Amino acid sequence: MYGDLLDFIAGPESGGRYDIAYGGTTAPLEDLTLAELYDWQRKHAQRTGSSAVGKYQFLESTLAGLAEEAGIDPATTKLTPDLQDQFAVRLLRRRGLDDYLGGRITREQFAANLAKEWAGLPAGEHGKSHYAGDKMGNAAGVNWQDFIGQIDRLRNVDTRMAGGQGGMAIVYLALQESLD
Repeated sequence: MYGDLLDFIAGPESGGRYDIAYGGTTAPLEDLTLAELYDWQRKHAQRTGSSAVGKYQFLESTLAGLAEEAGIDPATTKLTPDLQDQFAVRLLRRRGLDDYLGGRITREQFAANLAKEWAGLPAGEHGKSHYAGDKMGNAAGVNWQDFIGQIDRLRNVDTRMAGGQGGMAIVYLALQESLD
């Protein structure tokens, strides 16, 4: 359901690689528990300026917050590709996925929210990252129209699966239940 959008986001963030850290370093994500990974991220950040790891470039503080929110034990859990995808969906939801699918915010608002989470996404028609000009040199790695097209597909897929606008709410509620 969200695979296309998640792959789109991962493109400029990591090139779609689950095992990458900021700066192109291969990260031992599946070899370390989350608790060990947090330490690795802090050391990596001292060397490179960023603790971002994985397909969605999770910062150490974001990753720790997601694990806590999900009730996951950092001492025994590893950052598998499946867990990375689950955490990315949590970030989509934090940034307004449910409100967008429910018609409470516009696609442009949802896109701008996502751009605050992922620096590789444009924050508006101007095509610049929300973080453009920061000390890390962040820039959008995709264009606005392609980004909006991906967001539009979320509703189009929901509508096709549900058999029209009226059924969209049914698919949305079933999806919510499966993610909770």
